[in-house]
Amino acid sequence: MSLAFRHPNVYIDISGASPRIYRQSLIISANTPFYQGKILFGTDYPFVGMKDWFRSFEQLKGFGWSEETQRKVFRENFIHLHEAEPVSPVDILRNVGFDLPKDVKT
Repeated sequence: MSLAFRHPNVYIDISGASPRIYRQSLIISANTPFYQGKILFGTDYPFVGMKDWFRSFEQLKGFGWSEETQRKVFRENFIHLHEAEPVSPVDILRNVGFDLPKDVKT
């Protein structure tokens, strides 16, 4: 969670793991305005079968997340992520003060 907090291009993907093992801090933080925009839940099909996926989905819906959190985690965060412009690691390093040679390409 701390990496997602510190870096704007890092997201938390909770797909493919049983909700039983999610940390309580993740479950609670998901309802905050910041983290509800950083968590993704998709599918790991075919590695996780659809029966298990639906079971996980139903468990997540029982966490008491707000409608807004559920909408973002289950749908809108993916849309936002795929519509965003690609991020250049070189630009990130320059923006945080690294002195890179001028000929390094983005």
